[in-house]
Amino acid sequence: MSTKHAKILDYIKKLAIGDKISVRGIAKILKVSEGTAYRAIRDADNLEPVNLSLYR
Repeated sequence: MSTKHAKILDYIKKLAIGDKISVRGIAKILKVSEGTAYRAIRDADNLEPVNLSLYR
């Protein structure tokens, strides 16, 4: 089974480039804490070719 972190990264990778995401939105959709969502989004921002527009 995947970790919460991995599930968030998989979710983000499936989004279209240019889609906007939010910590609270990801946390609510995937039923994880905002802290977990935040850390995964920050990690995803360092991956290629993901281009995130993060806002709170």
